[in-house]
Amino acid sequence: MRNALDLCQRGQLVGVFPEGLRGVGKPYRERYRLTNFGRGGFVRLARTANVPIIPVAIVGAEETHPVVAKLTRLAKPFGLPYIPITPMFPFSDHSACCRCPPSGASRSGKQFRPCRSPTATRSKLQNRCAALSTA
Repeated sequence: MRNALDLCQRGQLVGVFPEGLRGVGKPYRERYRLTNFGRGGFVRLARTANVPIIPVAIVGAEETHPVVAKLTRLAKPFGLPYIPITPMFPFSDHSACCRCPPSGASRSGKQFRPCRSPTATRSKLQNRCAALSTA
């Protein structure tokens, strides 16, 4: 939070992924569906730095490495939330980590200022991103 706030105050653009790890690690069967946004750290950041929020939807990223399962117990000793199991794991080479989404696209919407309520802002952003991802 402190680093992001410093960047905002210096006029830099900061990208935040409100779905967090839930968005990246969702099962393949849940692709193209938004998960609930986190606890609102991005709202607190925008309000503190007095900057607008620009909704952006990245569509198709789930196809890069579709997660079919997660290993959580094996990941804990390494300080990781989980180890993703993809269809090519463990047989793919390291170049598999650098693939681009086959049909990925990003769309951005109109900026808006955070509401007084973090819950209302999260809801507003989630609705705008959902609309962008289906457009």
